[in-house]
Amino acid sequence: MGQGGEEGAMFQIGYMRYVRVSCFKGKGLVDIREFYAGKDGDVKPGRKGIALSAEQWNQLKEIIPEVDAAVKKF
Repeated sequence: MGQGGEEGAMFQIGYMRYVRVSCFKGKGLVDIREFYAGKDGDVKPGRKGIALSAEQWNQLKEIIPEVDAAVKKF
């Protein structure tokens, strides 16, 4: 289940891994990233991850069936 807010929605996909939808400089981004617990206990974004533009996100969605088929071969 996602969490909404002014910064956008955030969806957990594993332990300390999230997909976050946000806006940066007026453009929508889909950010897939590992997070970590900061010294203050807050969850913060880490360096490992990738931010996709709306165009890149749409391209990824289009090839999901091909990627899924490739994963099933393993």
